[in-house]
Amino acid sequence: MEVLETPVTFTVEGAWSTRRVQRGLFVISTPDTEGPGDDDITFTRSTAMFDPITGEASLDANALETWMDLVPESVSVSEPTSTVVAGWDALTFDVVVSDAAECNIDDRYVCVAFVVAGHADRGGFHKGVIYRVAWIDHAEGPIVIVIGTTGSDPSWFETAWSVIETVELG
Repeated sequence: MEVLETPVTFTVEGAWSTRRVQRGLFVISTPDTEGPGDDDITFTRSTAMFDPITGEASLDANALETWMDLVPESVSVSEPTSTVVAGWDALTFDVVVSDAAECNIDDRYVCVAFVVAGHADRGGFHKGVIYRVAWIDHAEGPIVIVIGTTGSDPSWFETAWSVIETVELG
C-alpha cells in the first residue's frame, strides 16, 4: 500500500483476503474471489490518467472530468455524486463497459484505461464487471477506490461500502 504515500487504515469483519497484484494497486476481496473485478476493493493513487480512447497516459492526475468527457459511448459512466470518504471530499460514480466496447489495451484485465496507479501500472475497467468508484480529493493527490463485482451478488456494493466507511487516511 506504499503507493498511496499516505497512511491508511480500514476495518473488516469476517474473512477477507489480499490478492497478489502488480505494483501500484492494493486489493482486498472476499476469500472466494476468482479474479479481477469479482468482489474486489482496489485502492490506488492517481499519478496520471489515461485517455480512455487511445489508452495513452496523457492526462493530468486530476483530469477526472476530462476522462469522463472522453469515454466512448460503449462505456457507461453515471453522474458523479458528492460525498465524504475518510473526512475528505469525494465523488462516487458507477462505470460499466458494454460488450460492444473495443478494448484499447492489450491486457486481459483492463479494457478501458483509467488511472496510472502509482508510477508503474494502470488501473481500468473491463467488460462483464460493474464498478463503483470513489474519487477522493486528497491533499497529496487523488486517491481512488474502485469496488468491482460481476453482479452475481448485488449486496456486494453495500458490503464493500461498509469497509470504505471505516477508511482513515493520513
